Amino acid sequence: MEEILRMTIEKVTRSLGFDRVVLLVLDEKKGALAGKWSIGISEEIVQRVQIPREEMKGILLETFNRREPIPVQDTSSYPIIEEREIRRCWEVLNCQEEICPVFRTKELRCWMMKGTRCHREMAEETFEEKMHVCGKCLYFNQEIIRRSDIVNLLLFGSQSFISVPLIARDLVFGILLADKLHSQREITEDDIKLLTTFMSCVSIALETAILYQKLERKVDLGQRQLEETNDQLQQKLDELNEIRSFNESVLQNLYGGIVTCNKGGIITFMNQPGAELLGWREQEVLGRSIHEVLCTNGTLSFFEEFLAGNGALSSDTEIKKKTGEKIPVEIFLSQLRDEKGNITGVTGIFRDITEKCYHRSKMDPGSSLSRSS
Repeated sequence: MEEILRMTIEKVTRSLGFDRVVLLVLDEKKGALAGKWSIGISEEIVQRVQIPREEMKGILLETFNRREPIPVQDTSSYPIIEEREIRRCWEVLNCQEEICPVFRTKELRCWMMKGTRCHREMAEETFEEKMHVCGKCLYFNQEIIRRSDIVNLLLFGSQSFISVPLIARDLVFGILLADKLHSQREITEDDIKLLTTFMSCVSIALETAILYQKLERKVDLGQRQLEETNDQLQQKLDELNEIRSFNESVLQNLYGGIVTCNKGGIITFMNQPGAELLGWREQEVLGRSIHEVLCTNGTLSFFEEFLAGNGALSSDTEIKKKTGEKIPVEIFLSQLRDEKGNITGVTGIFRDITEKCYHRSKMDPGSSLSRSS
């Protein structure tokens, strides 16, 4: 948007034949019309301008209210200063330069007078030279720029000027002031039509820029929200991975073996202690039948019955190692179910009880492994 406004004042001078341009923009936060950019007048001076909206008067106020370009053909009669509001320069500066043309006169517009003796320095004839002196002047900065109308800057040496509203989305948000200082020509009807057409195009460009900025902000907001959501999801994923790693660590280091199989009896998981107890490697048993890996003839029907039944079951029984050797174990079986309650498989926890059986046989030679539910 700022680029469009900067290009606007450049086009007004280069393409439309105006010499000096001042752009004022309404600062909503400060509630003031603020000097923004200029061509042909020092931006340093222009940017000091802060006119509270309630203090706007003259052509500025009229431009805001009428919302159309307003030409002033005779600057000498433009009433922007009231004598009761502003003191004279020689009073403020306690000036003793008696040869100055405004000394002890009622003239208020010293910045428009040639040959003034400002700061014991004669102001030169050109506008640029005059503004160089006025820009350093305490009176000009405090009494004129801050307490009066920015239009004052365009009055020195100029016969006429024009004030044009800047409109976007049906709101006046600024004013463009322009004159033809060097040609000293009046603002013609053709000038007004040309400038009006040009500013209409500028308004359309500004509205498009505003809509684009709003869309861009929405996209940025959506992107930030998406990034925040991704961060939150990543955080949850990291937490789940930690939980999974913890659970895997618990399962792997649990004293005894753990095995899970699906409803068809295919092993989907076995921890390392369980695989080592049976003489297998973990990866070897995955995808194999539980009957092939650990079931003896006596435990085969045991698993099948349990899959068809309900609840959980614990028992002392025998399972086989990879070598075919049978070992006594204490086993606890639990059914796996889906969200609808259908049985999907079995989890088994088994522990070698060879030593326990040895001591039991010593105490009761007739004892044997028995199943209990």
